[in-house]
Amino acid sequence: MGEHVALFVDFENIYKSVKNALDRYVEWQRIVGKVRELGPLAVQRAYANWSAYDEAQVFLLEAGFELIHVPEYREGKGSDARMLIDAVTLGLQDPIGTVVLVTGDSDFVEAVYYLRNRGRRMVVLGVQATTSPILIQAAHRFIAYEALIRERPPAAKESAVFRLPSLAPEEREKLVEEYLNALSRRVRMTPHPKRPEALLDFYNFLVKYQGRESYKAVSTRFQQDPAMKAKYDDTILGELRHQVFHAYALHFEPPRGAEEGLWDRLYRLRPEIKSRRDFLDWCDVGLTLWLAKNLGVDVDSLHPEALAVLLYGQVSPPLVKRAGAVLAKAREFPQWPPQNNSGSAR
Repeated sequence: MGEHVALFVDFENIYKSVKNALDRYVEWQRIVGKVRELGPLAVQRAYANWSAYDEAQVFLLEAGFELIHVPEYREGKGSDARMLIDAVTLGLQDPIGTVVLVTGDSDFVEAVYYLRNRGRRMVVLGVQATTSPILIQAAHRFIAYEALIRERPPAAKESAVFRLPSLAPEEREKLVEEYLNALSRRVRMTPHPKRPEALLDFYNFLVKYQGRESYKAVSTRFQQDPAMKAKYDDTILGELRHQVFHAYALHFEPPRGAEEGLWDRLYRLRPEIKSRRDFLDWCDVGLTLWLAKNLGVDVDSLHPEALAVLLYGQVSPPLVKRAGAVLAKAREFPQWPPQNNSGSAR
């Protein structure tokens, strides 16, 4: 038995429990940070019928979760069944020593005992008020979500962008159109809720083939992959390759011939990009900086509500907060395009 941790999230259960009992959104980074205290993460999965939760996917993906899509067939139990199977199979593999279940559902009691009797340390994380008492009793340790969020360190100083007044729907629509027109001088972009998920799928392709294939070959491979075509429409797949290119997320190797264009060269991700979250952040910040540059304004003049629609296809308090964080990171760049592009997009 190893010292690594396997984390399995019953998304709908924890999402609804936090919303109903605490009237707030789940803080996924807080959950992941707490679980990492138990050991290095070897498995990090969240289960749901994701077609019903486009908005939430952004935050789970940037927290490093693998999203397991389970079409519902029986009162929400499809996700539970898949999570149970994965927990008792993956949880018994080396180097897993600890299994964390984020749920309050008593349906997982037998799985907890099964893994516990086979030497795994079992941890349940859930909302105290809604977690089954027999599930808490079955685990070695219970982490109450309420206590977890009380551990929050002092909040960072609020950015000036959050003090901008909220927009009426027609004002927001008009501003989004203005932003799209400004970006269109350089970047192809259609607001869509699935853009972040597709961007992170593209990251997996880019990591796999960097240094081995040209950017044109890899982006074409991604665009024509049957699994990707089943998940996303052609517009998203076609636009992402341009967004990544113009976000300066890549370094290109020198040409192998006088006529070789940038897209025909071998590439590598920028050294600043070390994870999926880094990649999403870099691309979002890059597009934001191009937007400000094309509009001839400072990033503080951009409205987070309109930016949320532009980057994530919809507006909600968590997405507006995420857009505000992107604006805060954008202010850290003294110039755009960044220095030391090494042949990146011009």
